Amino acid sequence: MSREKKDDYGCRGTSCRPGRFSEIVMEDDAASIFTPKAPTFILGFANVGLIGSISASTLIEQLKMEQVAHVLSDKFPPVAVFYDGVLKQPFRIFYAKKHDLIVSFCEIPLSARYFTDTAHTLMRWALNVGVKEVVLLQGLAAEMPIEGDNPVFVAAEKVIQENLTKYGVQILPKGILLGLEAAILNVCLNSKLDGHVLMTPVNPQIPSPEGAAAILETLNKIYKLDVKTDELKEEGAKIKKKLMEMATQVQNQQMRDSGFVDSKASSQLFI
Repeated sequence: MSREKKDDYGCRGTSCRPGRFSEIVMEDDAASIFTPKAPTFILGFANVGLIGSISASTLIEQLKMEQVAHVLSDKFPPVAVFYDGVLKQPFRIFYAKKHDLIVSFCEIPLSARYFTDTAHTLMRWALNVGVKEVVLLQGLAAEMPIEGDNPVFVAAEKVIQENLTKYGVQILPKGILLGLEAAILNVCLNSKLDGHVLMTPVNPQIPSPEGAAAILETLNKIYKLDVKTDELKEEGAKIKKKLMEMATQVQNQQMRDSGFVDSKASSQLFI
């Protein structure tokens, strides 16, 4: 899915300059782990429905990816992350040698003021390690509940679109993307990086494991992965069931308050 190079340095003008306020630091043992050839770089952030976060963390866990780098900036919020008592960098980069795949996972909210700076840092590093393709994962705020399987849409340059539609990915007629994902795609547009975003409609008020499952199944097809999604689908079904029960009980309570049903009936709401 490569395009014609825009110059020998992977940039046009200053579009791929390194960021001024952020940097990527390689881990001490990265040299023995990180041996990329022409890797794909997948980035997941805490966006609508937590699609990016859920998808990225699932990829990292199931593909047994190893941390090779982290992103640093004194403009990041003062947040510390730990697992089982062990402190972790909040913005980490992982690699799977078997699949020549890089995945970033960010657990902190970033200031919109520094989106472009962070995007330049990430994409400059991507070019330096030989990345050709950049994939963003995102949820689309849906007005109505999704019935059946979540569709997956793509926004990309035309040559990339044509390739991805072979895998059942659909094309939205138009739209606007915001946030760090948009900043990264704009950098890709002005470089020799092939950038695209995979999106699925979700309820913007709650996490969507089933939406992440749809994205992951699409990634399975495109990159010949074998990520299991059954647990995510089950979790999504449980969330939907709980929401339906809550909605029903709230409706019943409203009817009781209006005098349409026996007020002596149980008024306990689902929690």
